[in-house]
Amino acid sequence: MHSDIAPATIDTSFGVVTLLRRLGKGKSGHSFLAELQGRQVVFKRMHDEPCSFYTFKDDKVLLEVQAHATLSRLGVPMPSLIGFDQGQRFILKAYIPGHVGHEWVAEGNADETIIAQLFALSARLRSEGLNIDYFPANFVINGTALYYIDYEVNPYSDEWSL
Repeated sequence: MHSDIAPATIDTSFGVVTLLRRLGKGKSGHSFLAELQGRQVVFKRMHDEPCSFYTFKDDKVLLEVQAHATLSRLGVPMPSLIGFDQGQRFILKAYIPGHVGHEWVAEGNADETIIAQLFALSARLRSEGLNIDYFPANFVINGTALYYIDYEVNPYSDEWSL
């Protein structure tokens, strides 16, 4: 995890968001652990940096909101969507504490319960003709539960499947 920001505040229609630390950067945006009304949240600000292997076909905020709706309908365990603002180009989602997937693996964890959840999730999505971004940093393990913390979904392709 990165901690290369000083606490900063952003006025939003949801209230003042205080950025506490940077969590990471993905294809579409920068994510920060933040605080909103005394509650820890994730603030994701979209960026316009090019991505050589992925093309966004619409507004990144709308794509993530639509993906959240699809994944919610399918029962994918993930953080709830608190809100979004297309004009300010951000989404707010619940913060799920735990070990990020790549950290969990690097620490030598190999809990069969977690691995089984991942494969069950992959099978469910494949049966719906969908893929998610299986990059390990897009998952959090909290106790014995696996959560997909990215809001990205795409049509199924063998190339991007688990």
